[in-house]
Amino acid sequence: MKTKRYIIGFLLTIFPFFLFSQIEKNQNKQSNPKQERTVAATVQDPGVYSDRSEGRSLVYYATTGNASSIYFTEGWKEGVASLNDGTVLEGRLYRYNIYAQQMQFIHGDDTAAFAKPEELTSLTFDDHQFIYTTYKDEQEVKNGYFEVLTHGRCQLLLRREITYHLVDDLDDGIMDDSYVLEQSYYIRKKGEITSRIPLNKKCILSAFCDQEDAIKTYIKTNKIRFQNQEDMIRVVDYYNSLDTRD
Repeated sequence: MKTKRYIIGFLLTIFPFFLFSQIEKNQNKQSNPKQERTVAATVQDPGVYSDRSEGRSLVYYATTGNASSIYFTEGWKEGVASLNDGTVLEGRLYRYNIYAQQMQFIHGDDTAAFAKPEELTSLTFDDHQFIYTTYKDEQEVKNGYFEVLTHGRCQLLLRREITYHLVDDLDDGIMDDSYVLEQSYYIRKKGEITSRIPLNKKCILSAFCDQEDAIKTYIKTNKIRFQNQEDMIRVVDYYNSLDTRD
């Protein structure tokens, strides 16, 4: 009986450590699905382009790279953050972690991120301006970071997201595990919730229905095909230039 009690006592002693070890291993697996084959989407050089949706959402796959390429830029960039209370933070180094959806900065010897990004009016670094705002994703209302591509009564915004793609997840021809960078466009008008706008003529005319005839003429005259970001910027800039007075 003593021997059995000793064995049971020993098992109860080591079990918590074994359990903690398994939890730690599981957490590591979740943070990096396949460490030995980690690859990432290179944001500045997206690699293979795939147009998989009717709305021409931009989807990039990459099967080469390193951990740093989950960021918007390589390395840290000096920037300026403007807060809702009028505070302006200058001289800090920033980077955009697209995979974690965090705007990170160096604070002393540590890497920090904005705990309350809704307090940001804008963040500008490396000649790119970002905002954090409420938006509608299909029928769900969310909050997130966007790059501002145009200014005016209607803003054109670009949303970036990176997800980890396992070969078995989708039958899409991708032969290796990879990170996937998805880019989609949104418009933001005063008094309206930010909403996604697919890159096609029908959706764009619907979004600018208050100036539909003028926009339709502009698209036809300038032979715009909505095949790239520049086409979209041109149309939104033109819309902003129109006189809206009755």
